[in-house]
This record gives sequence, structure tokens and C-alpha cells, in this order.
Amino acid sequence: MAPKNRNWRLPQSRMDRTSGARNRRRIRLGTCHPIAIRHWIEQQGRGFLPGGFYRDIKRALTNDPHHTLMRGLLSYTGARTDVRLLNQLLNHYRQILTEDAQCWALVSYGLLAAGHHARVIDWMKDWRVKTDTPTWALDNLAVALRTLGRHREARDVSLRSLEQEPGNQDAQIWLAVDAARR
Repeated sequence: MAPKNRNWRLPQSRMDRTSGARNRRRIRLGTCHPIAIRHWIEQQGRGFLPGGFYRDIKRALTNDPHHTLMRGLLSYTGARTDVRLLNQLLNHYRQILTEDAQCWALVSYGLLAAGHHARVIDWMKDWRVKTDTPTWALDNLAVALRTLGRHREARDVSLRSLEQEPGNQDAQIWLAVDAARR
């Protein structure tokens, strides 16, 4: 039911300033979850001038020592299939994205969500030497490889995923499919 007073609005100003400051502090400390950051970015994205969004993001990333904001941005690019933003981040922050395991994995999520299977494979070409790769990222690579018909390589990736997490049902199912194909 709509309020009777037509001038009624949510008291946003003080609450927004307080929650915005709290979010910025949590991002700097590295204690803010990437999904919360993604939601915050979705809310902030409204009303930006053309080009202003990325300028603001670049400014904020200068004070992101734990890569918390970067992870939230990468989660956002995958959820919204924002290839343009993902490409900008890849062009400007490749070193951070390759050195941080979670960022590296989230890039695979963004690329896979956009349907860029060959780029996922190219991005994750060093998966064998990375010891801290999340299993879900390995599953992303396996899907990309299988989509392009590279089933033998995908089997190796699924085996590694299952070694890291024996209860990984995605890897178990893919390996069962491989066994059925023989």
C-alpha cells in the first residue's frame, strides 16, 4: 500500500552516508564479502556519467590492499556478463589478477559467463602450476574445454578438481560422463 503523503521518501541521506562509509572501511580492511560488494556496485552504478563509473572504480582500487573490491568487481562482471568492464580490468590490472588466486579464478567465471570459452582456456593455461586454485575455477575450465570438444584435457582438470575436493560432485559427474564415453 502506498503512503498517503505524496512527499514521503525513505530517509536515505544519513543512512546512505553511514552504510557507504562502513562499506568503504570494510573493503579497505578486506572484510567485506564479494557478493556484498557486487550488490553495492549494482546500487552505485546508477546515475554515473558515461566513463565516470570506471574512473571511480580505478580511484577506489588504489586503496584496495586485500583485493576485496577487485573480487567484488569480478563477481559483478560475471553476474552481469559485463565483458567491457572485465576487459578493462584485464588490461589495467593483469598482474593483480594473475597473482591473486581468487581474482584469477573470478576472471574465469566472468569469461565463462560471457561464453568466451577459448579465453577461459587461455587465461587458465597455467592451472597445473597453481596450487591454490579453487575447485570451482577448475570446474569452469573443464566446462570451457568440454564445450570446445577438448575432453581429454578436461578430464585431467576434473581429476585435479576431485583430488583437491573429493566430494566435488561436478567433477564426479564429469568423470562419470568420461567413463561412459569410453
